[in-house]
Amino acid sequence: MTLPQDLYKPPSGWQPRLVHIFRDFQYLCLGINNDALERLPHNATYLQSILTSLQSRLLHLGGLPVDPPVERLVRLTMLCFLTTTSKVAGRKLPYDWVLRQLDDAYAMAADRFEKEDICLRVWVLITIAFTVAGVEKEWFKEAWGKIQSEVDQDWASVKKYLMRVMWIEAIHDGPGEAVWRDLERTISS
Repeated sequence: MTLPQDLYKPPSGWQPRLVHIFRDFQYLCLGINNDALERLPHNATYLQSILTSLQSRLLHLGGLPVDPPVERLVRLTMLCFLTTTSKVAGRKLPYDWVLRQLDDAYAMAADRFEKEDICLRVWVLITIAFTVAGVEKEWFKEAWGKIQSEVDQDWASVKKYLMRVMWIEAIHDGPGEAVWRDLERTISS
């Protein structure tokens, strides 16, 4: 499978191991979305082994002495992204440990994003909101408020940003759109 031209490419300065994990996530999402479009069955055992590998690799990166702010935030967001593949209906798991880290990581990374990284920033915030944080956290509302003027004001446009980074339509569309609508209402009021 070749990557689409408009798929987000991590900056060349990122740690190579993080880039490989990021790209593997992108390939996985593209494959899942493609299989869903073609109505192909998926092999749950194979998928679980890929997800386990990605999680293990992400956790291992957290122990490295060098963890630049944007890369740390992206690594934590990918861990949050993984929670969507194992949610149990009707059961809310506490993610306090990652919420504390995300608050700190976003504060450190906010001014270090490249200007053209708006799709990455949108992906980070929407993913964090619908996986573990919600839209009520003050730091989160402030972060969204700062980029809101750079983001097109309809869900279809926001989803294009998300699809450029990594997004599984069958899993993420419903919760992603609900969070986006909550953000729009929260920030507007």
